[in-house]
Amino acid sequence: YALGINNSGVAVGYADGFNDETVTEPTENEARGFQYAVVYKNGEVLDLTGDHTDKGSSRAYDINDDGIAVGHITKSVSGKTVQKFFYVDTSVPKEEINMITPDDFFSSSNSTVRAINNKGLMVGEGEIETHTSSSDNPRRTAAFVYDMNELTFTNLNDTIPCALRQTYDILEARGINDSGMISATAIVKAERRDAKGEIMLDDNG
Repeated sequence: YALGINNSGVAVGYADGFNDETVTEPTENEARGFQYAVVYKNGEVLDLTGDHTDKGSSRAYDINDDGIAVGHITKSVSGKTVQKFFYVDTSVPKEEINMITPDDFFSSSNSTVRAINNKGLMVGEGEIETHTSSSDNPRRTAAFVYDMNELTFTNLNDTIPCALRQTYDILEARGINDSGMISATAIVKAERRDAKGEIMLDDNG
């Protein structure tokens, strides 16, 4: 599955992994248990994960013109399975490919990167609450930007001017261009309206 491509025609995405990794000639119904981040270049698909021993499924979402690919990988952190964002230089020889997972909000926070620009700035989202997540009570997320050159991780909400901070909350970031403009999703506080579009007021107006 291809999810991103750069101006050199190098593509990234993910591929199915078989439960039995020793299989070289899979049967039609060979069991697939994982999906692994891959890069396609020079007519070859390369696994970006490296040793799979302590790692689970992964995906690569984007790649810049320097060959830096980004995405997320499931790995074990202090005995807990957590999804962490990564970046990896795909321009090096395949035996030197090394996936890097920087620190994010905290050790058990699930995080992912969706996009990277040509200046090494990547954006995505991560969990900012520490309670045990469930379908009824999921952890809230916040968008972030990571600078691979300065090794800095920043909650995008911390960059909002104080006067605006109470009006919206940035949950996730999906794109960034070379000018540093970011496309993101936010919850916005607005006046409540009824089905006819009229502002709804309480007994005190």
